[in-house]
Amino acid sequence: MGPSTEVTTMEQSGDVQEEKSKKRRARVACVLCRTRKVRCDVAYTGAPCTNCVLDGTECIVNTRRKHKEIDRSCTSSSLRPKTFVTISPRNQDDAGPSTPDTARNPQDGSNSGRMACSERDTSLPRTDVISNPSPDSIFQTGPIRHDHGPRLASFGADVPYSSFPFLTLDNIARLSPIEINFLEMQGCFRVPSRSYLQEFVRKYFLHVHPLLPILEESSFFMMFESEQPTNKADGRLSLFILQGILFVSCGFVQPEILYALGFDDIRSAKATLYRRAKMLVDHDALCDPVEIAQGALLLTYWGKVDDGIRRNTSWLSLAIQNAESAGAHWKASADARFGTRRRLRRLWWCCLIRDRLMSLGLHRPILLTRDHLGSDNENEQSMTHGLGANMLFEKVYGAKHKDVFGAAFISLCNLCLALTDVLLLVHPLHESTQRLQQRGNMDPIASCHRQLNRWYAMSYSPLMAELTSAEPDEVHTAVSLLSIYYHAAKISLYQLEIVQSNTVGMEFTDLPAATSGMQKAAEAIASCSEGIFNRGQAIYLPSTAPACTAIPLLLAVLDARLAKRRPTTPEGNSPIARLDRLIKIMDVYRCQYEGVDTISEAIRRVLTLGSLPAVGDWMELVATHPQVYLKFVIFLEKTLSKGRYLEVSEVLYDSSGPLPLTRPQNTDTTSKHGANGPLTGNSPDGVLDEFVSIPYDGVQDEFGFDAWSIPSFDMDMFSMAN
Repeated sequence: MGPSTEVTTMEQSGDVQEEKSKKRRARVACVLCRTRKVRCDVAYTGAPCTNCVLDGTECIVNTRRKHKEIDRSCTSSSLRPKTFVTISPRNQDDAGPSTPDTARNPQDGSNSGRMACSERDTSLPRTDVISNPSPDSIFQTGPIRHDHGPRLASFGADVPYSSFPFLTLDNIARLSPIEINFLEMQGCFRVPSRSYLQEFVRKYFLHVHPLLPILEESSFFMMFESEQPTNKADGRLSLFILQGILFVSCGFVQPEILYALGFDDIRSAKATLYRRAKMLVDHDALCDPVEIAQGALLLTYWGKVDDGIRRNTSWLSLAIQNAESAGAHWKASADARFGTRRRLRRLWWCCLIRDRLMSLGLHRPILLTRDHLGSDNENEQSMTHGLGANMLFEKVYGAKHKDVFGAAFISLCNLCLALTDVLLLVHPLHESTQRLQQRGNMDPIASCHRQLNRWYAMSYSPLMAELTSAEPDEVHTAVSLLSIYYHAAKISLYQLEIVQSNTVGMEFTDLPAATSGMQKAAEAIASCSEGIFNRGQAIYLPSTAPACTAIPLLLAVLDARLAKRRPTTPEGNSPIARLDRLIKIMDVYRCQYEGVDTISEAIRRVLTLGSLPAVGDWMELVATHPQVYLKFVIFLEKTLSKGRYLEVSEVLYDSSGPLPLTRPQNTDTTSKHGANGPLTGNSPDGVLDEFVSIPYDGVQDEFGFDAWSIPSFDMDMFSMAN
């Protein structure tokens, strides 16, 4: 070997040594790799690192601050940690969390309705990652957070969903690395550890599943308790559905569990868990239409109003669309295998239940009409063979109690069938034409009353007869909830009778019977709610319960304000005492659901529309000044329907035209209650003037302040009776 060769070899070896000496360690390593003193690639691949994936353990990253970093760096905008993502919903100015704005039309057909994995529905507002992240934005200088919440979860409180062999996300392979990292940083791939998850699951199957059984409970627990992964489709559960279960049941678990998971209260937990589930849909992480429909049904419990619109209707539309795509509707599911047919029909019944109950509580038209239903015989066979107690598993309910729960669900299905004609009559799909067709004919209302009474006699009464004091509180609560729905439907019919009795061209003389029936129904709802409250079960009621309590609450407020004109009543049965009991129940609802704030604010605004005449109670108000009463109730119903606070002109001039209201010509408006004078105006302009300009009669309310001055928005209307 010559001198030149030796020099070249020495130079090459020197370069290699110099390159090795310049190679640095990764600046970030997970806790486990640091403890084991092995190389960690979390800085390059993101959490979890390769070692943790291979070991099947949780990957925890705690990045250390530099020694020179001082506390005031948190207050300097130039030194704040750079974030990896920005929130930019499409077609929206608001950058906050959003929900599906417009679901695809369920009428488009079963094939076109399917959410294909390769499609992107641009009509759904999304939460996107930035398209071209800068190199410096890939890493965070602070601790990696899995959510925008105020705190990090306690150590070991949540784990990656891959820790559970039964969980799957069928379209994750088609997501881009940027999307996967974004969803991971938002906590979409995180679920509570098994000890916490068991409590969420138990509460879900105890308080949600009995009246909305979207899952086969026995199959679920076989998956949940299995330690071995399975590749069978029926042996895996979508992460989207589990996130939906966490969302609907988070209000039922102990506050300590929520705090350990990084949430300070129920509302923040619901908002975060809802957002995690929603983002899986936004980024097309799902393909199976059945799973999409099941998860979307759970997200219909999201009652918060975004941009003045209730998004739960969009989730319901999405669920119906995908259920039809999967062949869950009656004609298609009849040709499927028995196991598949039972699963699909159960899904279709759940779509029907949510459609009816949301329409009943929020005063909106139904989406599934009689064209979407089978014949009476098909409905009976579907409930007999595919539903009932065989849906439930003895692990949660016990052998005796599951039969009662199953009977309660069958009774609910029958009630929803009876509600079809009721809701089509009360909230018609084409109000401007259908209302006119109903004028002069009260038979449709009488027919709906008969259907509801038949359900009560043939389904609800036998169920009540089977109840004993030995049944758990959850059973009594489920049965009481059916009574609330029934009486809410009766109130809707009585309300329609009152409206039609004061409509131009209508003749209806039995107004006292309508008001008396409405009063009994309102008292029944209050009584059922009070019984549930006394059993400590009010927190377990669904979001439809406070919506069905809105009209009874308004009537109670009116009676309490008019109480001074009544004869003295026993203290425990006084209007103010009854209102106080309803207020306590609504306060419990407020901790659970955002929509209760809408109800309280709507009632507060209703009472500023005009003064109350000098009458004894709301029934006398209907008899002597029906338009004063109707403007209160219609304003409240329209507010709940729109999901936002309305102007008076919006109520009078909605899509169906001005309200066809006028005073009956034979009513003496200048009688002993004549503080208000005559109410005139048969033209739309006259109705509008009449609506907004009822003179103030100087009456002070029972609670010590001017009832008709506009209150500040931070004042709690429910505290007035205290």
